[in-house]
Amino acid sequence: MGLFRKVPKGPVITADGWLLPDDPKVAPNEGPGTFDYNVVGESNYNANLRAILREEGLDVNGGGEFRTGAFLLCEPENRFDPYAVCVVIANKRVGYIPKEDARLLSPQLKEMATNGQVLYVQAVIGWSDPAVIGVRLDVSVNS
Repeated sequence: MGLFRKVPKGPVITADGWLLPDDPKVAPNEGPGTFDYNVVGESNYNANLRAILREEGLDVNGGGEFRTGAFLLCEPENRFDPYAVCVVIANKRVGYIPKEDARLLSPQLKEMATNGQVLYVQAVIGWSDPAVIGVRLDVSVNS
């Protein structure tokens, strides 16, 4: 027996407030292919969405869509909702899962994080002009 005992590793809360496993394994989710699940709060993260589109070389001045992937991450220390589930694209917060669904999804995501996994879903960023950018996910939400 040594002087130091090994501390078990588990999920940690990052500086961004996201609950992440120490060495995350991606758990992809196959959605129905409809991309009809709307993310909320994107207007608060318009700068992040514009940056993602610029990084991809896309012009936000006209309308368009960009298909990408997103991580769904718990924010257990969120000051507005301890069940908050953040939508993260390209390491940038772009919105949230609606509160009613987050309350159901958050415990599942916490369990996944405890098991070393993070949920990855397909997403579409759509825009009609630089001020109106939205995110839709390809997921099924079952209550």
